[in-house]
Amino acid sequence: MSASTSSRLHVLLVEDELAEAELIRRYLSRQPGSGFVLTRVSTLAEIGGVLASVPVDVILLDIGLPDSFGIQTVESASKMAVGIPIIVLTGNDDLDVAMQALEAGAQEYLVKSEVGPEQLIRFLHQVVSRYRLESRLEDSNRRMQTLLNAAGDAIITADEAGFILSFNLAAEAMFGYQAEEIIGDNLRCLMPEPYSSQHDDYMRRYEETGERRVIGIGREVTALRRDGSTFPIELNVADTGLHHPREFIGIVRDVSERVRESRALAAQEAKFRGLFEHSPVGIAMNNYATGEFLEFNAAVNEPAGYTPEEFKVLSYWDITPVEYMEAEQRQIDTLEKTGRYGPFEKEYIRRDGSRYPVLLHGFKATDAEGQPVIWSIVQDISELKAAKSATREREESLDLARQEAERANQAKSEFLANMSHEIRTPMNAVIGLSQLLLETSLEEGQRGYLNKIRDASKMLLCIINDVLDYSKIDAGKLELEQSSFHVDALLDQMRMLFEATAKEQGLELRLYVNPEVPRRLIGDSMRLGQVLTNLLSNALKFTDSGSATLEIALVERDEEMATLDFSVIDTGIGMTPDDKERLFETFTQADTSTTRKYGGTGLGLAISRKLVETMGGSLEVASELGQGSRFHFSLTLALGDEPEDADASKADKERAPSNAPAGIPILTGKRILLVDDNAINQEVAQRILEKTGAEVVLAENGVLALKRIEKQVFDLVLMDLQMPVMDGFEATAKIRESGFEFPIIALSAAVMQDEKERSRKAGVDDHLAKPIDNDVLYRVLGHWLSADVDESVPATKQEPAGLLPDRLAGFDLDQGMRYFDGAEDFYLSMLVRFHKRITTEFEALPELLKAGEREAARQLAHSLKGLSGTLAAVTLQTLSGRIEETLHAGEEVDEVDRQTLIRALAEAKDALRKVHVTSKSDENYQDQDQDQDQDQDLVAINQLRDCLVGSEFVEDPTLQSALSQLQNIVDAGRLETLQELVEQMENESALAHLDAIIKEGEIKLPSTTSP
Repeated sequence: MSASTSSRLHVLLVEDELAEAELIRRYLSRQPGSGFVLTRVSTLAEIGGVLASVPVDVILLDIGLPDSFGIQTVESASKMAVGIPIIVLTGNDDLDVAMQALEAGAQEYLVKSEVGPEQLIRFLHQVVSRYRLESRLEDSNRRMQTLLNAAGDAIITADEAGFILSFNLAAEAMFGYQAEEIIGDNLRCLMPEPYSSQHDDYMRRYEETGERRVIGIGREVTALRRDGSTFPIELNVADTGLHHPREFIGIVRDVSERVRESRALAAQEAKFRGLFEHSPVGIAMNNYATGEFLEFNAAVNEPAGYTPEEFKVLSYWDITPVEYMEAEQRQIDTLEKTGRYGPFEKEYIRRDGSRYPVLLHGFKATDAEGQPVIWSIVQDISELKAAKSATREREESLDLARQEAERANQAKSEFLANMSHEIRTPMNAVIGLSQLLLETSLEEGQRGYLNKIRDASKMLLCIINDVLDYSKIDAGKLELEQSSFHVDALLDQMRMLFEATAKEQGLELRLYVNPEVPRRLIGDSMRLGQVLTNLLSNALKFTDSGSATLEIALVERDEEMATLDFSVIDTGIGMTPDDKERLFETFTQADTSTTRKYGGTGLGLAISRKLVETMGGSLEVASELGQGSRFHFSLTLALGDEPEDADASKADKERAPSNAPAGIPILTGKRILLVDDNAINQEVAQRILEKTGAEVVLAENGVLALKRIEKQVFDLVLMDLQMPVMDGFEATAKIRESGFEFPIIALSAAVMQDEKERSRKAGVDDHLAKPIDNDVLYRVLGHWLSADVDESVPATKQEPAGLLPDRLAGFDLDQGMRYFDGAEDFYLSMLVRFHKRITTEFEALPELLKAGEREAARQLAHSLKGLSGTLAAVTLQTLSGRIEETLHAGEEVDEVDRQTLIRALAEAKDALRKVHVTSKSDENYQDQDQDQDQDQDLVAINQLRDCLVGSEFVEDPTLQSALSQLQNIVDAGRLETLQELVEQMENESALAHLDAIIKEGEIKLPSTTSP
C-alpha cells in the first residue's frame, strides 16, 4: 500500500534477528512524539501482506533473511514496494555491496553498528522527504513531457551553448530525428546555411548586449531536415530564466503549406491583376446596393471617354440610358435569384453624350469586408455589330445571287421538262413524214437520202430524250410508281427490244435469272426497265463481238422484302481507270472519240445512276480496257404475291390461285357502287364483290355515279380515277360537296404521289391498286364496312380444268388466275374478248401515236393498261403504262416505244390465238360474249345521252364513238343532224333527236336512263 497521509511515518522493518529488531524499535520510540509507527516482519515473503494491508512510508531492509540473501533481496523488495523508499541495513561496511544495493533499487545504505537513535530518526525523515520530492518532480516532468509530446508544434529545449536538452514527438516528425539520437547535439544541425554558422554570434550578442534576433520575437526562417531538405518554419524562442545552466525553449511550426498557399495566392493575385489591368475586355466591380464602380480596368472607362478619376465616382446607372432602366432592373432581379445575370446587351453613354453597344455578363460576390458586390464582364461590341451587319449584308447579297442562280437553273430545268411536247413533236413529225415518204415510189438516191434523214432524226430524238429525261430528274419532277410486276415480263421486254439488234450485230443476247429470285415484285418496273434498257443498249453499242448479258441474282430475302443484284455484262471495248472516274458525269463519255464513233449524249448513264439512287440503290461499274465491262446495282423491293406452286414442275403443276384469302367479309344487306368505264373490269370486280353478299350497282363514269347516288342509298363506293365524261377526282369532290360521308375507295392502275394527294383532297378515304387483288379488296371492304369475316368460307376456288396452257408469252397466267379467283373458264372467256378488243380497238394506239392524237392515245393507253393489268398481260401493261405516263407528262412517245408496242400487241394476238375454249365453255360464252359486245357497243350511246340529259359538254371521243355505234342503225343524214346539234351545244334538241333515233331503232340501253 502506498505511503500514509498522516503526519506519522509508518516504518516496515524487515529483520529476522529479534535483538536487532528490538534495538531499532527502541531507537524509534525513545523520544515521545517522534511520529513513527513500526511494523516488523522477519522474511521477504511477508512484505507483500503488509503492503497490502497498511500504508507504508519507508522500509528498513536487512539483506540477510531466511528466505533471501544479499542483493537479490533488494531487487525482490523493490519490485514489491514500488513507490516506497528502501533503506538497506547491513552489518558490513562494504562499499561495493552498498553500490550494488543502490543500483538494485535501494535509496540509502546504513551499517547497523554506526547508527544511533538520533541519527536513525533524522535519516528516516530525510530519506522519506527527499524521496517524496523526487517523486513529485518526476511526476511533474512526466506531465510536462506528455504535454510536449501532445503538442502539434515542435518544442525543443537547449542550453546557452546550443546543446539540445529535449525534443518532443512533433519535433521528431518534423525534422526526422529520434529524441534519443539528437539530444545532446547542437542546434546547428537543424539549421541550413547561413543560419548555422551565424548562430553562435547571435547567442553571444544576446548574452553581451541583450540584442534579440529571434528570442522573444517570432519570425519565419528556414529549417533543415535530417534528409537534407529545407522547409520554412515559424520560430518562437523564449528564455526559461534558468541560469545553471541557462535554458531556452523553442516552439517550431512547419509553415510549408501556408507558404505554398501564400505564394499561390500571390501568383493568382498577380495573374488576376495582370489580366484585369491588361484585358482588352472590360472588367468591373460595382457596389451591389448603389451600382458605384469600385474597381475597373481601362477597357471599361476608356471607351466611355472618362479618366479613371472621373469614372470612379460614377455608377452604372449614370452611364445607362433611361430606356434601358426597366431591362436593367430585370437583370438585377435575375442576379438576386440566381447569383448571375446576362448575357445582356444594352448601350452605355459616353462622356460626350454619344452611345455605344455593350454586352454584359456578371455574377454576385462579396468583397474583403464581406459586402455584396457585382463583378461584370463589359464587352464593347461596336466593331462586332458593324462586322455582323456587313456580314449580314454580304450574306443577303450572296443569298440573293444564289437564289437567282437556283431560280435560273430551276427555270432551265423546268423549261426543258415542260418543253418536251414542243421539242419532240417536230422530231416525231420529221420521222413520221420520212417514213411515209419511204412508203412511196422513190428513186434510189432519194430513198437513200430519206433513210439517212430518218436515221439521223431518230438519233437526234434519242439525244433530245436523254436531255429531257435528265432535266426532268434535275427539276425534281420524277415520281416512282409502286405496283406489282413480274420479272419474266421484264425479261420479255428486254428480249423484245434487243434480240433483233443483237442478231443484226452478230452478238449473243443472254438473259439469265437465278431460280431463287422471286418472280413477282413491287416497284417501278418502268423505271427499272429504263435503266436496264440503257445499260443493255450501251452494252450492245460498245461491243463488236461476243455477247451482252443481263443477270438477276438474289442477295437476300425475308418474308416481305428481297434484295436483288442486277448486272449487265459485255465483252466490248472496256474502259481505263480514268474513263471510269468521269463515266457518270453528265454530258460525258469515256473520251471524245467515243462520241464521234458511237454517238450519244453522255447522259444515259447519269440518268441511270440517278434513277437507281432514287430507287434506293447505287450503280457501280467494273471494267478493264479491252476486257469488257460489268455494270451492276442492288435494289431492295417488296415481294408481290407468289403462286403457291411456283416450285412445282410444269408437268405436275395445277393452275390454281395462290395465297387464298383467309375469309370473305359478310356484306349481306350492303350496297356498293362500282364506278369504272371498262366493261371487263366491271364484270371481274362485280363477280368478286358478289361473293360477299353485297348488292353491286354499276356506273360507267362520274356523271352516272352521281345520278345513282341521288336515287339510291350506298354503303361504299369503289371509284376509278381515270374515266371519260367525268373522272373520279371530280366525282368524289361532288359527292363530298353533297354531304355524303360513306367511304370512297379509289381504283387506279398507278397511283402517283400527286395523284394520291389530289384524291385525298377530293375526299377519297383509301386506295386500291389495279388490277384488283382479291385479298386486299376483301380486307379493305371488311375494314371500312366493319364486317364480320366468314373464316369457314376462304373464297370458293374452282378446280383447274386444264383449259389454259402452261405459259402465254407476255402474260402471267398464275397472277391472272389469282385475279379471277381461280375461275379458269371465266378468265379464259375474258382473254378471248381481250383478243377481240386488241384487233378492233387497241391496235389503233400505235397509229394514234404516229398521227399525234395525244389525248385519244392517252385515253386508249389508259384503257389498255387497266385491262392488261386485270388480265395479267404484264408486257402490255408495262408498255401502255409508260406510254400513258409519257403522254400525261406532256411528252412525246419516241419511235422505239411505238415500235415495241406494235410488236407486243402482235405477240399478244398471236399468243391468244392459241387459247382454245372447250366446247362447253365455247358454247356458254359465245352468247354471253355477244351480249357483252352489244352492251359495250351501246356504252357510248348511253354516255352521250347522259351528257345531254345533264346539259354537260360532250367530249369529241364520246360523240364520235356514239355516231360510230349508230351508223348501222340510222341513215347518215340523221347522224349529221345529231352531230351538228351536239357541236352547237343545242342539248335539248340533240336529246330529243337522239331519243327518236333510239325509239325508232328499238335500241335497248343498259342504263336506266333510256327513254
